[in-house]
Amino acid sequence: MLVAVKILDRESPKQPDLLVKIECRKDGEIPDTLRVFVVLRDINDNPPVFAQSQYNLEVDELSKVDTSIGKIEATDIDFDTRLYYFLQSPEDEFRLKSKFEPVILTNKILYHDTTPEVTLTLFAQDTALKTPQSPSHTASTTIKVTVVDINNRPPWFQPCTEINVNSALFCLNSGYEGTVNLNEQVTGALPLEPGPLYAIDGDKDRNDPITYEIIGGNENGFFLINTETGSITMQKPVNVAGPIILSVMGYETLNSDRFATISVTLKVVKKSSHPPEFTQPSYEGFISEDAGMGSLVLQSKTTNKPLQVQATDADFGNGINPDITFEVPKDSDFRITQEGFIITTRVVSTGNITLQIRVIDTTNDESSTASLSVAITPVEIQRE
Repeated sequence: MLVAVKILDRESPKQPDLLVKIECRKDGEIPDTLRVFVVLRDINDNPPVFAQSQYNLEVDELSKVDTSIGKIEATDIDFDTRLYYFLQSPEDEFRLKSKFEPVILTNKILYHDTTPEVTLTLFAQDTALKTPQSPSHTASTTIKVTVVDINNRPPWFQPCTEINVNSALFCLNSGYEGTVNLNEQVTGALPLEPGPLYAIDGDKDRNDPITYEIIGGNENGFFLINTETGSITMQKPVNVAGPIILSVMGYETLNSDRFATISVTLKVVKKSSHPPEFTQPSYEGFISEDAGMGSLVLQSKTTNKPLQVQATDADFGNGINPDITFEVPKDSDFRITQEGFIITTRVVSTGNITLQIRVIDTTNDESSTASLSVAITPVEIQRE
């Protein structure tokens, strides 16, 4: 019987060839020699191994489904061992080409804004995945996949409202507004609302530089825009009636195909030295709670004479500015007519209401305020 005297390991690089010579001899005779080749049968005694505990891969956002991002294989020093692979992806963002071929493929379209990075776990097993077999060994590795922000969005003028439509982001801005005086040149950047005018790269993590240009509405050359900051300045006084509507384009400096446009509306007004002002700092009015909608606020409890607020403008010799208008808060129960009379817009309840009313010069938006207090009196019940 041939017996091994030490542990044999087929995968060991120091394992010698198993050639055994057996001699059989009789006294005084030439010995017979038997050469025995021992075949060392391989068993599954080694686990598969990944070269790294973590791999880092990248994929461009919006890549098509089934895009390959890399192949990561394990090794097993056992001879003739076939490895089986299994991939864990948090939201099924990625999958394997097959259980035998660990090529990692995209399984859905990814967006950098919503999925900037995905952490995967890749398993390798030296037996069939769903078949109970012993011995069985498994190895795993972590794969960090960065979803790269590609240049797929135009600049976004700020501030704006982001809207998500089918996982695609858009940014809405209603434009900018400002005021310039007729025949007067202002030094420095024009103040705008909302301001200042500027745009950011719609691909936020790229932050590519933006260049600005006026592409319409500046035929008379009144205005100039700073190509780097977007600030608008005056080159000469405006001598025409407004408003003037400029079209401004912002585009990526290195890729002008990525651009956006926005409107800048500039109201042209006559210069004013004085805003309109109420003739009183505060007003008091009265109205009965049984007054219906559309009733006038009165001067006192004992008169039917309506309350009228008035304003003057020192820019006019007689104090009368034909371009003024009155306002009350939009959420109040009242409105003011062009003549200054206060009218209810709904049925009112007993109590006291204090409002801030405003008079505005519609040609230049200059304004001032006054206080309005309205006492809503209960209905008097007459006794028989």
